[in-house]
This record gives sequence, C-alpha cells and structure tokens, in this order.
Amino acid sequence: MEAMLMNKIESSLSGAKVLVVGLGESGYSTVCYLASMGCEVRVIDSRDLPPRLTALRQTHPQAEVQTGSFGSHWFTEADLLVVSPGISIEIPEIQQARSTGVEVVGDVELFARVAQAPILGITGSNGKSTVTAMVGEMATDAGLDVAVGGNIGVPVLDLLRHPEPDLYVLELSSFQLETTNSLETRASALLNISQDHMDRYPDLAAYGRAKMRIMDGAGFQVFCRDDNQIQRLFAGDNLFDRSRCLSFGSSEPDGEREYGLRTIDQETWIFRGSEPVVETSGIKLNGRHNLLNVMAAIALAEVGGIPRQSIIAGAQRFKGLPHRCELVGSWGDIEWVNDSKATNVGATVASLEGMEAPVILIAGGKGKEADFSLLRQPIIEKAKAVVVIGEDGPLIGTLVADEIPVVEASSMDEAVALAGQWAQAGDRVLLAPACASFDQFRDFQARGNAFTSAVLRFNK
Repeated sequence: MEAMLMNKIESSLSGAKVLVVGLGESGYSTVCYLASMGCEVRVIDSRDLPPRLTALRQTHPQAEVQTGSFGSHWFTEADLLVVSPGISIEIPEIQQARSTGVEVVGDVELFARVAQAPILGITGSNGKSTVTAMVGEMATDAGLDVAVGGNIGVPVLDLLRHPEPDLYVLELSSFQLETTNSLETRASALLNISQDHMDRYPDLAAYGRAKMRIMDGAGFQVFCRDDNQIQRLFAGDNLFDRSRCLSFGSSEPDGEREYGLRTIDQETWIFRGSEPVVETSGIKLNGRHNLLNVMAAIALAEVGGIPRQSIIAGAQRFKGLPHRCELVGSWGDIEWVNDSKATNVGATVASLEGMEAPVILIAGGKGKEADFSLLRQPIIEKAKAVVVIGEDGPLIGTLVADEIPVVEASSMDEAVALAGQWAQAGDRVLLAPACASFDQFRDFQARGNAFTSAVLRFNK
C-alpha cells in the first residue's frame, strides 16, 4: 500500500487487533490490506479448507488462522471485526462481540473511509454486473482511468492505489451494504428488488432495506420507476429527495429527470426527457429488461461526467457478460441462450419476458427458500415446455405441469438433449434456472459452462 493511503488511516488502524471473518476472495484481500496497515491480523473461517487458505499461508505466514468453526474467544478480543459478505452478521459470535463494543464492518466500509476519487455505486437483485461493466466501458471510451470492482471481479480494497483513478465503479451486494456506513457516492443506482437470499433475510422488505442502504450517501439516486418494491421503499423512506432523483423505466419519460423509451418513425429510442440519447436497434444486449440496464448505465455515466459520445459508444459496443442472456449459438433456426446468472425468481421472470420467440425453459437448482409462484404466469405465457433440474427443480415443474409439458433431467447433458427434442425452428432453448447452482455445480459460471458444452455436443 502506498504511503499516501497509509498516512490517511494509520492512526486508526496501525497496531489494531483485527479479526477477519471468512477467507474467500474479499477476506484474503482484506488481510493483505490490513497487514500493510500494520494491523495484528487473525483470520477465522467455519470451513475446514477455505478457498484462500493456501495463498494466505504463503503470503502472510505470521497471521493466526482458525478453520472449521466460529467457536473462538478471538471475536471478543478484537478491536475490529471485518466480516466477509457471505457471512451473516447475525451469527451469535458476531452479535456477542458487538455487545461488548467491538466494531463490525466489511471491506467496502474500509474502502469508503479511504477512497477519495468519485464513486458510482450499483446494486439490485439482477443486472448489477451488466450495468457496472457497461459504465466501466463508457468511462474507458472517454479515456478515464476507471477502477471497476466490488461484487464483480476485483475486491474493493484491491482497487486502492496511488495515484487514485479518475473514477470508481462498484457493484455492491446487499451483504456488502449491511456492513457499510461511510460510503459516499456521486450517484448510486438501485436497479430492482425481487426475491433472493430468502435463506438469509426474514422477508423481502428486510432484503430491500439492505439494498436501500446504497442511497444513504448518494449525491444522486438512480432507480427504476417500474419496480413496485423500490417505489414502496422510496415512498416510506426519508431518504427520498426528488431534487437528487433520476428514474428510468419502460414508459416515456416525463421531464428531464426521467429516462425512458419513445418510438419515432417505428424506431424505438432511449430518451432523457425530450432528448433522444440512443436508438435501441444499435444495442447488442438481448431482452427488453436489458434496455432498463442500459438506461441505468446512461444515467450513472452522465452524472459521473462521462461525455455523451462515449456513453453512446459504450452502450452500442457492449455485448454483455458471459452467462447473462448469452447466445451460445443457433442451429436449425433454434437459438440456445445461456442465462445461468438468473439465480433468482426475478431474474428468470425478466429473462422470460425479454424473449420474443417461444421458449423451452431449463430451470432449477437450489432455491434459497424463494417463492416460486411468481414464475407460473411468465412460464405459461412464454414457454412451450420446461425441463427441470437440481434440488428444487421439481417445485418449479409442479407450478405449470397442468398447463405445459414438464420433464425432469438428472444432468445438464440430459436437460439439453430433452430440450433439443422439443425445440422446433424459431424456438429458443433458455437456461434461466431461478435458483443458485450449489446443489450441482461450483457456481453459476460452472453451470453455464456445462450448458454451453452440452449444447455444442448436442449440435455437432
């Protein structure tokens, strides 16, 4: 860590006893950062072999490590707990430490106390990686030194450097926002709220409130006016300030603080107020829901000072991220689409609603205690048949079995083969699971890769 950053926080961190809870990517990044600040660092993880244990022992052999359990007096002996996003701050050990006066933060909070360059923040149940990467593309086109990270790719503390970049663009999850109190952004976007992580939150309102924390220190609040959950949160929250709100939605914009869609001579454009910004036919992303993502990116980029020509160029050039409505290929006029990142009900609903061709849907996995009933109508309206996979796939199947054919597959290869048997010219086979992947795959990327490989084998 550069001397300038050290000087800013050495008085508060140097020599402090810090317990890092969790040793995944963010936990390892936090250890490296804190060690460079002169902290006395301990690390604890309930897993026997956390992902970054080997790396930690190689780079920081002096750090004490406990694995296999959270049972330890280390929690109450620390001056500071830095909790990784995957670990609930409600666990008894963390709550006990809090009750004795130990401060509990996350890596984003540490970042927020140091970073000086402007920050654009993005959260939402779905689409946040797409918007984050697109804004980064727009900033790069403008020649800015932009640092992109957070819940996407690079942990936030790894983004800190001297000299600082021109702009930070951060994807932030609800888990990260739970332990963040000092974040101030030039603008923050709340894209949408739908059921996710119901195994961690008591209800959708609690999950939404965690997301809403991104607005606390936002200079401008960017939000989707089509989203009923967001509207409820804004209506009941004293953070709502029309003077610093920008909205986006599928309707025509009403005033300069709104982005929306307008048709001119049978061509659809994204408008800001009365001003056309970009024609949608020039955007490469699949699905109508992605037009909302483009609008959010445009709003953030404009507030972030990115020139309009670079905003348009970035929006038109951006092809999307892997496993997000990604076209694997087309054979016999049948398109195969990988939306493995659709890990919750809302994402699958958006994916289905964005499809303009009849769909053979592959869905299922670990449902995280989600309410699947919201899937019924979109599946019936868009899908000709459903192939269910994984632990909770049959629950999805039972929702629609009275209306359309449903079959269960024991593997991705079998799922692709069954879908291929049903599909006809003009159809789309869509992997949009509405579930996490952990019952069968390492992560959503592994699931998407398995789908792609199976599709290529089936169509050779």
